[in-house]
Amino acid sequence: MIMKHNNFLVQINGMELKTLTNIFNVFKKLDIKYETFKTISKSNTITDIDNNLNHNLITIGGVSFLRILNQLPQSLKSSVDYDINLFDQNHYKTMDLPLLNNDAQYFSFNEIKDFVFENDMFVKPSKDIKSFNGGTIFVNETLNNYIYRTGGSLSKVENEQILIAPLKKIFYEYRFFIHNDEILGASRYSWNYNYSEDPFVPDYIMDTAKEYAKLYNPTDIFVMDLAETDKGIFIVEYQCWNISAFYSSNLFNLIGRINEIKGTIQS
Repeated sequence: MIMKHNNFLVQINGMELKTLTNIFNVFKKLDIKYETFKTISKSNTITDIDNNLNHNLITIGGVSFLRILNQLPQSLKSSVDYDINLFDQNHYKTMDLPLLNNDAQYFSFNEIKDFVFENDMFVKPSKDIKSFNGGTIFVNETLNNYIYRTGGSLSKVENEQILIAPLKKIFYEYRFFIHNDEILGASRYSWNYNYSEDPFVPDYIMDTAKEYAKLYNPTDIFVMDLAETDKGIFIVEYQCWNISAFYSSNLFNLIGRINEIKGTIQS
């Protein structure tokens, strides 16, 4: 029996130096092979890498990598746990999941771009490849105005499905990296609507995450975000783990476990 080794590919443009340093330190401790690359958006390509097909390729990157995924070789497509439809909330809203925005409505961008809202509402793209950041759209504000105000690009939004939902009272938000119903990494990332990292996740939140992890597995490994609200604990959304922020997850345990899961034995 021969172990087929993993080779991690790490996107270095658009990634914080602190995050890259932490990743590379973990690779060194675990003796994991890796290469780095950059995305070139104008040509829908990436910088040259040694695409060694004798290894399992695993990418850690950003949204720009997923946006050009269809233009890349199959070995790179297979390096991420991703399906654009399975991570689309307009798809999994039908699965009787405890979603934070189960009361959302969905519109094409053109349907709603000039609509003037009479109440503050929550707005975000339905897909996880976010063309703009989700947030509160204010009374008398249009979606066009919101995207401009928040620094989004209208050219990236034209073909999007847009989620609109009433605002919720959220106390904390947590991120979980999951394989089947196993939690590989966990961290808090928001407290009272403010960015707030903390490695501590209460046991009752962990228990809820384990239960919710059984309900829907979009891919082999995935990210599930949970929100603790005045009405209970709900799923915010699912995301591709390969491009998701680690926050304060134990990176040594997380990458080490992913490396084990992705390693294969062949005779």
